Amino acid sequence: KYEAYLQSYLEGDKRYKNPVLVQIMVWLFDTNEIEQALQLAVLAIDVNDELPDAFGSKLQDWVLDTVFDWCEKEYEIKRRAEPFLSDTIEHIETIDTFDQIKAKYQKLAGHYALHAENWQKAVEHYVYAEKLNPKIQVKTKRETAQKKLDELAKANET
Repeated sequence: KYEAYLQSYLEGDKRYKNPVLVQIMVWLFDTNEIEQALQLAVLAIDVNDELPDAFGSKLQDWVLDTVFDWCEKEYEIKRRAEPFLSDTIEHIETIDTFDQIKAKYQKLAGHYALHAENWQKAVEHYVYAEKLNPKIQVKTKRETAQKKLDELAKANET
């Protein structure tokens, strides 16, 4: 029913607040069509579109939380969350959102790096997460990664 309307909007030159686009974006997120949902989310965020009042949050915060939840579930079942995790981390600094949201992305990226034994990246992500949110609870994992990094450095000295 809305496909023709949305297609017309996407093919057109004008961009404006579009509640139909937002609703379809929400449905796409609900059905885990992350790539398509994010394409619509970018358009909606660019025009400062809004979620319906019942959502109780800003569009960009809801999108970031929703993408994070999906990425976290992928991590929990030992699947990659790429390219969505790294793409979001790359662009999150340009989005007006809370440091706590940015911090949890850094924490999750740290977990992925730790799991991949990329100790340097893990430390970097955890340090930044702590900078953004000192209560993020990554100290033990950061210290573990740093210890592994130090062990490698010591082994390379000999």
